[in-house]
Amino acid sequence: MEIIFKLKKREESGAESEMENAIGPEAISAWEKHLREEFGLTENEIVAKTDALLKEWDEGAEESQKTANDRQVGGNHYKDKVIQPWDVIDSLPHAEAKGFYRGNAIKYIMRAGDKGPAREDYEKAIHYLEKLLEIL
Repeated sequence: MEIIFKLKKREESGAESEMENAIGPEAISAWEKHLREEFGLTENEIVAKTDALLKEWDEGAEESQKTANDRQVGGNHYKDKVIQPWDVIDSLPHAEAKGFYRGNAIKYIMRAGDKGPAREDYEKAIHYLEKLLEIL
């Protein structure tokens, strides 16, 4: 089948995706069979859907490799600074930095929705917790 050949070709070139490594060719074959039987997709449509899924998985894997410092929730007003505020916090004694990140996570959870969309506050809280986990 074309997808298995394509996966083997990618594997030979060293360009296999995280998903391909994680699930293997048997699962890809089952995926192809499901798409063919359940949705009546053609070979080309299966290849296109599989490629899109592999790309999405790879992009998600790349995103998960980023640290909390690599992104900012709610704009880029801090990222534009010459000295990053988190770099200043990280220079504090460890216990104080932990307290800062924990306190800010609590703040955003408790005020969720009061100053804007609650989702953004929760995303900011998660961002602070990610940073906290990085320094533990």
